[in-house]
Amino acid sequence: MYKKNFLLFIPFILCAVIFIFIKVQDLGVRLSDTNIYFLTGKELLSGKILYKDIFFTNFPIIPYVASFYYLVSGGSLIFYYFTAVLEITITSGLIYFLVLKESSSKLIATTTLSLYVFSFMILSTSSHQSGVFLAALFGVISYFFFTKKNYYLVGIFTALALLTKAYSLPLLASYILFYIFYDRKALIKFILGGSFTAGIILLPSLIFASHFLFQDVFAYSLTRSEGVSKTGVIYFLIQHDSIFVTLLFSSLILFKKKPFFAFFAVLSTLFFFFYKDVYYLYLNVTLPFIILSFPFILKKLEEKITLNRFMIPTVAIIFILYNFVSYFNGYNRLQIIPIDQIVSTLKESKSTTIYGVNGIAPAISYKSKIPLLNGIIDTNDNIFRKGYLNASSLTEDAIKKHSSILTIGAWYPEAGIKEDILTETVDKKLLLTNCHLLQRFPFQSEGIINSINVFSC
Repeated sequence: MYKKNFLLFIPFILCAVIFIFIKVQDLGVRLSDTNIYFLTGKELLSGKILYKDIFFTNFPIIPYVASFYYLVSGGSLIFYYFTAVLEITITSGLIYFLVLKESSSKLIATTTLSLYVFSFMILSTSSHQSGVFLAALFGVISYFFFTKKNYYLVGIFTALALLTKAYSLPLLASYILFYIFYDRKALIKFILGGSFTAGIILLPSLIFASHFLFQDVFAYSLTRSEGVSKTGVIYFLIQHDSIFVTLLFSSLILFKKKPFFAFFAVLSTLFFFFYKDVYYLYLNVTLPFIILSFPFILKKLEEKITLNRFMIPTVAIIFILYNFVSYFNGYNRLQIIPIDQIVSTLKESKSTTIYGVNGIAPAISYKSKIPLLNGIIDTNDNIFRKGYLNASSLTEDAIKKHSSILTIGAWYPEAGIKEDILTETVDKKLLLTNCHLLQRFPFQSEGIINSINVFSC
């Protein structure tokens, strides 16, 4: 019995081992929001109050879990990056189990699992810990209980997904629509489970920082401007993840037999177009449900035409090989920063504080043990555009305190491009007048930016 069950899961184990091996080779500290979440989790452990003492634009589960990871790893930043891989591995195991149970076919379950874990989206974004994979994990667990008709637990894990990433909103709305049309009695249990969970999670913030919670999460997030062009995101999706775009819209044919997936396809599409600030990375929240619809779409297709047993797996293998080529053609090393060299330079300069680009400064501060200017962890350009922070006043403060300032730039002398400051976190004129460039560190990013620059004031 146990041997038979073990043999069933060999495909998952093999895929998981390959995936983990690939990602371990590419571990590194990157220009990433991961550094913000990590340091926020650490600061919570020191007694600071989320939202009140720390500006934070997400619901609280990400920093709460970051605190847990910090304690488990003894404060390892690299381990925190690796937790994204662990979360994806668990999610992929659940996907394999769900599809295996539904289809009773190891071939279909393995194909579905491989399409997920070796997708370009997963390969290219799993180098960052942004909370999206945890939200996806909670979402898939909610779907597991959805298949078991355990309505309270569906509500509990949907609430956990939403309080990890608000991009889980289409999932919440899909469950609500399904229960309204097909099981209204279940809707009450679903709402009770979700409301109770949300109340417990949000209670500390509602007691100690209710005003700041509303200001940081709702007032800021719901009104922030578009960070990345949606046209660019759509083009990137079609180029690298066309199979998932196809599956998303194909889910509409499941409306009669599996209406949940049809609801999810429509609501996810609406969310993408109506929510201003959409990033490729955050689409990982929707990916598991797109891939879970695959065996049902395949079954529907087989009702219309006769398919060779190995036709779909063959297409999947071609798709996966294309993803591997794309990923290993530079994407696997994107955004990795030379953290040890930067830390060494800052220690030699005897800096009192650090200020600068949000995706870099928190990691450098943590590794160098040099505090951030005024304890500000998040210096996203959007925060300056919204007026929550002021670049001129903070640059002046950094100059007075003889801080080191970190910027990103584009340095291509052969093309006549020599720009060391491509960020809205600093007042360029003040910085160039009062500070001098200590060192320029080249690194590889997606786009024109190719240097991290350290200024001493």
